[in-house]
Amino acid sequence: MEKQTALLLIDIQIGFLDVEYWGGNRNNLNAERNSAKILEVWRRNDWPIYHVKHNSTTPDSPLSPSKKGNYF
Repeated sequence: MEKQTALLLIDIQIGFLDVEYWGGNRNNLNAERNSAKILEVWRRNDWPIYHVKHNSTTPDSPLSPSKKGNYF
């Protein structure tokens, strides 16, 4: 079987930008910017990309499927 590299993006959702909801501090302020750069390279080369997201069961969470924060 041939080995192939893929990009796996986990929990890169709009809802994580709600710093107040998550308690104030983030440990990687450039996460979205850096991920976007990597994603651009992968798309340009037509390499496999997998997005995984968190669907919260808490109705008021920004990551609830009914909220815009759940979007990639």
